Amino acid sequence: MKEMLKARVMAKKSVDSVKRELELMQKIQSDFIVNVHWAFVDENYLFLVMDLMEGGDLRFHHLHNRKFSPECTLFFLACLV
Repeated sequence: MKEMLKARVMAKKSVDSVKRELELMQKIQSDFIVNVHWAFVDENYLFLVMDLMEGGDLRFHHLHNRKFSPECTLFFLACLV
């Protein structure tokens, strides 16, 4: 589950971006892209219930590796095509 602090989203002026992300993720159903199953809010947070990503998502790996090998890059691209 992904949680986003609403005040932070508003402070970063990312409201439209977050709305578009949610709309797109709700429309796409893929084995290679994280699927959103539910979205809900409380006073302070927006919650997105998504597929489990064992091992982390691509952003996690990019932050830790900073650069992917050509083989790894080809693998990620092949998953999207």
